Amino acid sequence: MEIIGVVVSGGDVSPTGISDGPHRFQYDVRLQDGSVVKLAYTAFPPSPAGDIENAKIMLNFHEGVIKPGHHVQAQGTYNPDSNTLTVKDEGNFIETSSDAPG
Repeated sequence: MEIIGVVVSGGDVSPTGISDGPHRFQYDVRLQDGSVVKLAYTAFPPSPAGDIENAKIMLNFHEGVIKPGHHVQAQGTYNPDSNTLTVKDEGNFIETSSDAPG
């Protein structure tokens, strides 16, 4: 599934104190129809296993990070029970910009 919208809120939702392990990020994204969907991905630290996981997805963030107000386009697996689009599989992506994609 692919979504296009504007980031409303969110950030790193990893347990406090993790510095050398995977970090999970989750954002609320307001879609063009006004509904809100959660967008989630996990960033892995440099390591042989982490490098393989990170290479599966493409992350292209305006200003280097995702911030509220950024426009986002993402492709991933949607879970209707949690209303979450998870970016984790080969070919999935997240792209942000200051302007609407198009």
